[in-house]
Amino acid sequence: MNLRPPPTTNNLAEIRKWCEELYRFLEYPVFPGDSISPRLNYAVDSEATDTYVITLNGITAYRSGLIITFKANTINTGACTININSLGAKSLKINGDTTDPANGWIKAGSIVLAIYDGTNFQILNPDMTP
Repeated sequence: MNLRPPPTTNNLAEIRKWCEELYRFLEYPVFPGDSISPRLNYAVDSEATDTYVITLNGITAYRSGLIITFKANTINTGACTININSLGAKSLKINGDTTDPANGWIKAGSIVLAIYDGTNFQILNPDMTP
């Protein structure tokens, strides 16, 4: 099962539908035969900059398909990164490519859902700016 990109509009019905698809997607292994758990690894960011820093139990390396959720401590001001367990900062991108999120895409106190694509973490949340 493939997960389509998140909606790019603030249409609540579309966002709800995508979230339902996401939850159905997470009921199955991320990749058949892979040992990565589809559970949502959650932590709270401990930084006050665009370098979000979290600690997650059991994560010793970045692997394609790693799904994370974190509560952002600050609003982003453009390009931003995530550093998990001091493994090194990885860029947070949008649109499934190398696009940096716009200023305010991540709000302070918001929950961010992202998946590691082997190079960057792709933010799955829709844009949080109005």
